[in-house]
Amino acid sequence: MCRSIVSTKTSAIRFIAGSLFALSAASPVHAAAKPKDYDTVWYERIEAGCKADAKRYYSAINFKKRRAFVKQCIDRAYR
Repeated sequence: MCRSIVSTKTSAIRFIAGSLFALSAASPVHAAAKPKDYDTVWYERIEAGCKADAKRYYSAINFKKRRAFVKQCIDRAYR
């Protein structure tokens, strides 16, 4: 009975150690992300604002009107 408890503890410790090793090896992949330039961030903010306005003015049923509103809003922002 004592042997099974010890083997269970060591297998649990090995599992935890393996999981931590796998997580630590996977984290540097996210650190290599390239920062966004100013124009990309600006466009994403404008687009998000226009989409939020379109959502407020038009329901999901009127998706064509919503899409047209977003396009016109982005065009106005470029002026």
